[in-house]
Amino acid sequence: SGVITTNSHAQIMLMNSSAGELLDVDREASIGKPLHHVLPVGNDLENYMTNALNTGNVQSLESEFEIKARGKRLFNIRLNPLKSIRDMAGGVALVLDDLTDSRARDEMINLTKRYLPPKMVENIGTISQLALGGESREVTCMYVDVRDIASFSPARPQQVVEQVNAYLSCATSVIHQYEGIIDKYMGTIIMALFNTQLNPMSHDHAILAVKTALGIREAFQAFYAEAGIYPHPHYYRIGINTGVATLGNVGSFNRREFTAIGDTINLAKRIEENSQSGQILIGENTYNHIQQYSRSFAQDIRFEERNAIQVKGRQQLARIYEVFTA
Repeated sequence: SGVITTNSHAQIMLMNSSAGELLDVDREASIGKPLHHVLPVGNDLENYMTNALNTGNVQSLESEFEIKARGKRLFNIRLNPLKSIRDMAGGVALVLDDLTDSRARDEMINLTKRYLPPKMVENIGTISQLALGGESREVTCMYVDVRDIASFSPARPQQVVEQVNAYLSCATSVIHQYEGIIDKYMGTIIMALFNTQLNPMSHDHAILAVKTALGIREAFQAFYAEAGIYPHPHYYRIGINTGVATLGNVGSFNRREFTAIGDTINLAKRIEENSQSGQILIGENTYNHIQQYSRSFAQDIRFEERNAIQVKGRQQLARIYEVFTA
């Protein structure tokens, strides 16, 4: 903290080195100068100083000042009244703390929270420590297409974006409810991950992803009713797959994105692309994972096998199952 003491005439009597650095002034040359020589004394600061002297109480304020070589800086200033030998007001001790950088970080975190799921924001330190090469981990990946963009009525771009955001927000809230991590938004599509380093789930990740999908179905039913629309079939399409993927920070040193890559992720996308409107489809690995680890939690869920699909890059057909509430 920077410390400056003044006499009753607002002349600088003492200044520590931190105050000199914060205000970009010569500490020794400032002694004996009026306070406004180093710190712009506007009406607010002057009033707080007067109150501190008259009441004998500590005053505190935040104020922004233009510092020569540092630009605009935000300071927290605490004013402590000083007593003279005769117990009369003798001046003020000002304690200065530069809040500029910490306030900017807080604002950035608050802005980040609007775009990233809470779990990812809470573990931002963990993300930064992940190697660019990543690590292999069993995860469940879910792709949700909330509504085909072509199905929206013609409207101004701003209205279309507002409608898309409303659908994305509906699905996002359910994903967060089940502690899924949203990897990215791609137009009307959401990619979500379960059991990453940021949201470890032991053996529950496959069933949690399926329960998330069923929760999204319920949320959209309420969403449609509130909007006064009753689409049949529903607009959304959901594809889920489980398996080992590579997770980590992908990108350059200046810009990295936490993501998952690999065949497991690609197959989840292909399953979503092969689903029909209103369908929730899961891959064979997800189905087997639930049967092995989470059977007792799936009593209220029904699985029906559908025709296997041909996936690009694979010779063998991929078995898939449709999910319903029992």
